[in-house]
Amino acid sequence: MRIEASCKTVVTTRLKRAGMCWTLEGLGAILPLRTSMFNRT
Repeated sequence: MRIEASCKTVVTTRLKRAGMCWTLEGLGAILPLRTSMFNRT
């Protein structure tokens, strides 16, 4: 359950905003940044 909540927080709220369109390269760049922000590393 905790992994699902993290996925929703890190991925869904950022990537599914109105008008968003992501490429695989853009997604690959933003996900590590979002993850480190939430992990405070």
